[in-house]
Amino acid sequence: MPPSAPGSRPFSPAQIRETVSKLSDEQLWWRPNESSNSVGNLILHLSGSINYYLNHNFGGLAFDRDREQEFAERRQIPRQELLATFDGMVANAVKTFDGLTVERLSDPSPEPRQSEIVFQDLLNIAIHVSTHAGQIVWIAKMLTGGGLDDVWMRSPPAKGAPGGGHECASAMDSPHAHRDLRHRRRRRLFSAGGLLRQAKTVTFIATRRHARGPPHSRPARRLHQR
Repeated sequence: MPPSAPGSRPFSPAQIRETVSKLSDEQLWWRPNESSNSVGNLILHLSGSINYYLNHNFGGLAFDRDREQEFAERRQIPRQELLATFDGMVANAVKTFDGLTVERLSDPSPEPRQSEIVFQDLLNIAIHVSTHAGQIVWIAKMLTGGGLDDVWMRSPPAKGAPGGGHECASAMDSPHAHRDLRHRRRRRLFSAGGLLRQAKTVTFIATRRHARGPPHSRPARRLHQR
């Protein structure tokens, strides 16, 4: 499979960077109580999680993770240092994604307690990123009184990406701008090639599970923290 085009990779950090840019250094490490996470902690956690589950498991990155410290960190790490950690993870993720092939999606998972095949690992990573990105945006909106102005739609695309976040900025006067934007992005997401790859993977999973018998005949899998 040829390397994916910029902006079409399943992970885009623009939303998180845009959110961080709207926060002061104090807000970056604000937390409502000691049992809750700050935006800074969530960025450390995403960096550690993706470096391990994606870049280490699929890209061969040597990485010694300390998951507990990601949440326990109470120093107000300078913004530049925090973003350097995040951007380093992103750079490694781009290399990892560029090295993945469609054929590898059906390989056995390197985390058999969590997934059966690589495709499921990547799906879990995407869901995990989406969950914490939503938390980061929500905290920032709460602290800035809604001043983020829907950064999930306005965040800039990766360099060279077609369209991207700013395509909505010039069309905000249209009463149907948000709906039309969602339709355009959906068409890009569900391209013919993308659907074909998904269909092949789903068919493979269904065939494999049919051969193994009904779900109740297999031991249940536990959910694991990332």
